[in-house]
Amino acid sequence: MHVLASHCKQLQALSVCGCSALTDAGLVVIGKGCTALQRINVGWCEAVGDAGLAAFAAAVGARLVDIDLCGCFRLTDVGVVWLVWHCVNIVRLDLHCCRRITNASLAAIAEQLHGLEFLNLSGCRKISPETVQVRLCMYKHMRCMVIHNHNNTQAVLDANKELHTCHKFRNVILSGGASLLQVSCPCPRVFHRPVY
Repeated sequence: MHVLASHCKQLQALSVCGCSALTDAGLVVIGKGCTALQRINVGWCEAVGDAGLAAFAAAVGARLVDIDLCGCFRLTDVGVVWLVWHCVNIVRLDLHCCRRITNASLAAIAEQLHGLEFLNLSGCRKISPETVQVRLCMYKHMRCMVIHNHNNTQAVLDANKELHTCHKFRNVILSGGASLLQVSCPCPRVFHRPVY
């Protein structure tokens, strides 16, 4: 990572997805050395935790717009809160299978990331459906949200009329206890198609 950071200072996008050698220290080196970095995928880098994400966020700051953290099992609310407080211009955030994050992360995301367009919370089992219902209305620019493993899919839709496809959302993927075919939308313009 030191070689990458010292020779690729103008790098704007980086994917190290699945890199088991990436540690907290390596993530910090990238954040400090790649001074033009705007997008990063550290998905399934299981050695990355809160300390590394917090220091990375402090280093890259507001220039970061896209981060994929799916499968970073060590992350907790501490790391996510640090991230969103330092990187307020994030428009795409993937937290798929970050199983240790809770409602506190969603609250911080809603409070800080006003331009968020894509959010993946699938596999985040400690985030309650009730919290999703309350927080969704705060995302004014949201275009796609992925929420799996919630048993109250219909209630989420009913409580958030803006999720219906006739409104601003381009894609909402909700699944859990109810299948997508059991979820109803009151909007007359919705085009229904089978899900295979």
